[in-house]
Amino acid sequence: MITKTPFLIAILFCISFNYDLYAQEWQKQINKIIDTNAIQVTYSVGFNFAGMLGLKSDFGSDKLKNLSIQYLSGTTRADEDEQSFDADSAFRHSAEKAVVRINGKRGLIDMDGNIVVPCEYDRVYYFYRNRARVYIDGKFGFINNKNDLVIPNLYASAGHFAYSDLCPVLNDNGKFGFINIHNDLKIDYVYDWADNFRSGLAAVKKYDYDAMEFKYGFINEKGVLVIDYIYDDAGSFVGGNFAYAAVKLGNKWGFIDKKGNVVIDFNYDFATFFWNGLAAVKLDDKWGYIDVTGNVVIGFNYDEVTLYCAVLFAVKKGDKWGYINAKEEVVIDFNYDDAENFRYGLAAVKLDNKWGYIDRYGNLKIDYQFQSVSGFFESDDVVLSKGNEDIEFRVFRK
Repeated sequence: MITKTPFLIAILFCISFNYDLYAQEWQKQINKIIDTNAIQVTYSVGFNFAGMLGLKSDFGSDKLKNLSIQYLSGTTRADEDEQSFDADSAFRHSAEKAVVRINGKRGLIDMDGNIVVPCEYDRVYYFYRNRARVYIDGKFGFINNKNDLVIPNLYASAGHFAYSDLCPVLNDNGKFGFINIHNDLKIDYVYDWADNFRSGLAAVKKYDYDAMEFKYGFINEKGVLVIDYIYDDAGSFVGGNFAYAAVKLGNKWGFIDKKGNVVIDFNYDFATFFWNGLAAVKLDDKWGYIDVTGNVVIGFNYDEVTLYCAVLFAVKKGDKWGYINAKEEVVIDFNYDDAENFRYGLAAVKLDNKWGYIDRYGNLKIDYQFQSVSGFFESDDVVLSKGNEDIEFRVFRK
């Protein structure tokens, strides 16, 4: 029996009222990029995306247009790096900088289009705690906002400082440890894999020589093991003090709290993280959504689902995608070959090998013309591909 969550449904309904305004602005921005190939300069403040309605007046300035011409014409997406993009600039509100790529190298510009970090890096990422990860000659290091290489490019892999003063790094011996923003080693190189800290804990992996297999546990920021190496896979604790993490035990997934207590039993074939109070989980080859108490909110009726939810849920039945609400009512029919989540009132949908955008009523707002689109959870990127050229649009939440 499906147990509904009225409180959650009410929250989702309240969120929805702003979507029409955001959809209009979002559509205008995408069409502007398509028509002019100008660099987009915008930023968003707050989780409700209020900054979408506060675009800078110099959106089409000559400085930005000249910048865009240098790297837009005839360029293609070089890799699937989630932090690299070509045809737009958007700004994390706290740092007021954006990544751009010119002649195959990446750098940072400010909100006026001035280059503040030269385009000399193979990859460059955003600043957290005045440290931005850069990729130079096959290794990762970190620069400060003056473009000083304050942490040398020594690491085969590196995380970020977004949620902690500590960052996981991989040394040449294939082991992970944690450094601080001064490159001091704070937690030794003893892990076979390590995740970024989130909500004060980080998932780490070690080889269990008795069981002859890898096991996952969680450490705190002092390097103390607080949840033992008993899991076969593990996600992050998303949500602060009341966060849950999806973990795998044997062939089944469940959820634990930060003390290691099992809060949702190991019933699922796969589990994702909680977002807006729901997590997508898989059972008997079908997907549904549960709330934080483990109650089924959206039944296990779907062949694929999106990994998180907003007002409407993109779900797949058979070979077609459509959209349902929190009451499991079909809001937009199952007409599409593929579908993405709604952002700012628009969602990318695929039909006959082309992507376009619809509003939350199913009306086509941007014609089916793109070969591909892609979006990323953390930063709300959208990459629009036409022919051999990619047009990318990004808005960051504070």
